[in-house]
Amino acid sequence: MNCLPSTCGDLPHVTQCIDAFLDVFSWRWNLEETFTKTGSLHLMQYVASKESQRNAIDPFYRTYLFNRVTWFAAQRGDLDTVWWLVEEYLPHEFLTKVVNGAAAGGHLDILQWLYENNYDRAEWGGIEMCRALTNGHSEVVEWLKNHAPPRSESLTKVMQAAGRAGNVNIIWWLYSDNDIDAEEALWSAQLELKWVSAKWNFRKLRVGRPQRLIGQRLLDLRN
Repeated sequence: MNCLPSTCGDLPHVTQCIDAFLDVFSWRWNLEETFTKTGSLHLMQYVASKESQRNAIDPFYRTYLFNRVTWFAAQRGDLDTVWWLVEEYLPHEFLTKVVNGAAAGGHLDILQWLYENNYDRAEWGGIEMCRALTNGHSEVVEWLKNHAPPRSESLTKVMQAAGRAGNVNIIWWLYSDNDIDAEEALWSAQLELKWVSAKWNFRKLRVGRPQRLIGQRLLDLRN
């Protein structure tokens, strides 16, 4: 693979000479460093094309780099890069990190693409809803609720995240439909100073007793 397109401009032979001059590869480069510093898919593809010329990469290290760079790409909303990594670079690797990155970044288009094309390669219903809640991506939260609801072992963490985010709709859904103790949300809301959410929990669900640190504030809200 060339550094520069060989057909670039009216003098392709000049481009090829420049490319040959530039084609000095540093073995310290890797996909994660390349993408986080430049965001360039073309440069990342170039680095990947040189992997066959170096000593074999430890498979665990390769998976680590793949998870890191796919997380960054999904979080940034770079579907082209995600597609190349998932479909071309490592087409059989597990994609849970990609799902979490897309949810954290609020990129519903990437989540939908993964769901429709690579559902079996990821573990859905985990903490991706927590990522979306934490960053205030309500559209993604609602989509996950309808398409990939959290599994039973993740419900308490989601309740805590909903409390921290002050998302009373998800708190109520978890409480009423999944029978999750809303006190988890109350304490999380208090710790994050989400007073409106805490007040809603205290009044609507009647859970918990305010502790000294925040009791007076909650009592004020109740009045």
